Amino acid sequence: RKKGEGKGRLILCAHIDTKKNTSGALDNATGVAVLMALADELRNYKGPNDIEIIGFNGEDYYSVPGQMLYISQNNGDFQDVRLVINIDGAGHKDSKTALSFYNLKDNQIKKIVGTIKKFETLVEGEEWYEGDHSMFLQKGVPCMAVTSSNIRDVVMNITHTPKDTMDNVDITLLRDLVKALKEI
Repeated sequence: RKKGEGKGRLILCAHIDTKKNTSGALDNATGVAVLMALADELRNYKGPNDIEIIGFNGEDYYSVPGQMLYISQNNGDFQDVRLVINIDGAGHKDSKTALSFYNLKDNQIKKIVGTIKKFETLVEGEEWYEGDHSMFLQKGVPCMAVTSSNIRDVVMNITHTPKDTMDNVDITLLRDLVKALKEI
């Protein structure tokens, strides 16, 4: 956690678990790497919102125990959360990084899209609900999900298999993502 001026929370998250018999490069070592790099970039942060960087455990398994614990620790109350950014499946070598938006106001989306247009590796992507952002969506919390632009037709066929290796990852995509998220 990084204290701000206490005007709400920004939550940056990725899940730290993966399925058995896979190295989990895309699902979700890339998300964890982005979180770690972003934590380093934000080490001197001074801003209006508190920042929470969360590595959830259990996203890839029944009953999502890490997420359920977090909900319990917060008494299910996320009214002070200004934005959740969930990173999952980002960095596939044959894609761009896709950002999708949920429960945000049009002016907020416009501002974020303005930022991502500065990076040719980032695009506005289609909505997807198979990640840690879903628990916040159900509470009406503004969210942004970050993944690979080919999540449906390529990445989901690699994740949860032995093919989910670093050979599928483009580090440049992750570097650009860290820069963009820091700016956002």
